[in-house]
Amino acid sequence: MMLLEIYIIHYQVKCNFLLYCLKIKTMKEKNEKLNNLVRVSTYARAKGFSVQWVYQLAKLNAITIIEIDGVKFVKIKSGLLKNARL
Repeated sequence: MMLLEIYIIHYQVKCNFLLYCLKIKTMKEKNEKLNNLVRVSTYARAKGFSVQWVYQLAKLNAITIIEIDGVKFVKIKSGLLKNARL
């Protein structure tokens, strides 16, 4: 192999590794965002209220509801429901 070919292969491997690291970082960020979402029924059960009450809170802008593929989730602060009885 020529020296130039070795450099090109080394460069390609380095670029692939950097792209892989970027992809892993993006996946971790997405997972962190998803960890802060709880289904509406789970949130209501943890707080001890009805699902309708949770929707009323959303109407009053007390909580944020996000819909993903037809399923509604409540966006919570991290660790808010860790000690809750589910």
